[in-house]
Amino acid sequence: MSYVPSNGVFPAALGDFLADTFCTYAGKTSESPGGVALNSMLLEWTAEVFGYPKGFQGNLTSGGSAATVIAMATARDSRKGLRARDFHRVVVYVSELTHHCTKKALHTIGLGEAVVRDIQVDSRWKMDVRALEATVANDRQNGLIPFAVVATVGTTDVGSADPVDAIADVAERQGLWLHVDAAYGGFFALCEEARALFRGVERSDSIIVDPHKGLNLPYGSGVVLVRDGRKLHLSNTAHKQGSYLTNPLHPGSDDTELSPCDLSFELSTHFRGPRMWFPLKLFGVQTFRLMLKEKLRLAAYFYRIIKGEHTTVMFNHGDLCFNR
Repeated sequence: MSYVPSNGVFPAALGDFLADTFCTYAGKTSESPGGVALNSMLLEWTAEVFGYPKGFQGNLTSGGSAATVIAMATARDSRKGLRARDFHRVVVYVSELTHHCTKKALHTIGLGEAVVRDIQVDSRWKMDVRALEATVANDRQNGLIPFAVVATVGTTDVGSADPVDAIADVAERQGLWLHVDAAYGGFFALCEEARALFRGVERSDSIIVDPHKGLNLPYGSGVVLVRDGRKLHLSNTAHKQGSYLTNPLHPGSDDTELSPCDLSFELSTHFRGPRMWFPLKLFGVQTFRLMLKEKLRLAAYFYRIIKGEHTTVMFNHGDLCFNR
């Protein structure tokens, strides 16, 4: 029904310019403690937006696809007793409108043989929770391994939001990993008018969101959060690091805090923090909140137009004021 473009904001370009010019490696705390702290501040702020409790961990990624790979790999590694010989019996539940990056991620992490169930949606394009639970029960009865469910808040095709709170109830009863794809619609959580759509997101096991959509940052800006940060850490450190990654100031010792490279499959990575921090710091969160509110009101206005209703809508966002 629509194509979702992106914009860029100038302070983000300045942030990238500085990151590129100084060529900061912010993947390891001992290499750039300030850079890691900057990234961590942004992750903490994002976690607050979605109501994640303390103990979470996350990473700044190249976008929703890489973020989904990290989340699904963490889910795979967190499932006790799950072995490669079982992967063909693993079942992942999505809706008809779930973004295809989920299936790509499953293939990437070795779950290409997993069964992916497309759960039907209702008249408002939301996942049918009753159909979900019935399908999970049927799969379990038939010897399959119900594994994870993906709820979307802001489908790319129509902008619909799955009932996350109800899906979380099913996930808890059935022992499923609940992953929330909020890549497109996530930052609408900043708007009071849309908060109800995010009820239950704080109960999810993982969530992804793209700042290059809702915050108008340059492409290549994603975030992944895992509610139980220990699981994200274990999933990405199930190997022995090279000696060159040890703290050069204190050989043989570990960093006092987790490094981004311990929370992602990436080692070499762009220092993405400044492109997100600069706009938020210079413009303030309220500027982005008002921009998103404008989009909600324009959508409501367009809805009334196609219904043939005569309406007058006033937009007054600081310097922005016009009538329709």
